[in-house]
Amino acid sequence: MDKVFQRAFLVLLVCLLSGGHWAVLQGIAWTGMIVDYSREATLWDGVRKTFDGQNPCNMCMAINRGMQEEAARNSEAPAPRVDDVRLFGLQPTSTRVLRPAPRALDYEVVGHPPLEAPGGKPPVPPPRFV
Repeated sequence: MDKVFQRAFLVLLVCLLSGGHWAVLQGIAWTGMIVDYSREATLWDGVRKTFDGQNPCNMCMAINRGMQEEAARNSEAPAPRVDDVRLFGLQPTSTRVLRPAPRALDYEVVGHPPLEAPGGKPPVPPPRFV
């Protein structure tokens, strides 16, 4: 049950970060518009009136304003890059990359018996009956 909650929370978080909340709100607005417009005429006329772009509801206009404000906020300041050292108030002094010196691979197996069967001979396979 714990993993189900964690996965659901992760999916919800990804949806929110990718702007999925606007899609959910727009779907709710469209559903309400279809219901309202279908009361006056047929269902097909309600669907057509909802998606023709000529009759937006108050919620659609609020969603549109919210999306535009969010886009304006995101485009004003570019996101800082992690690899930019000036981000942390530091100035680069050198562009040289220091690497650790290579180490020799001199490893010795200690404390293990030799890989032989007891008595020095390999075990004999069991007899086969043909």
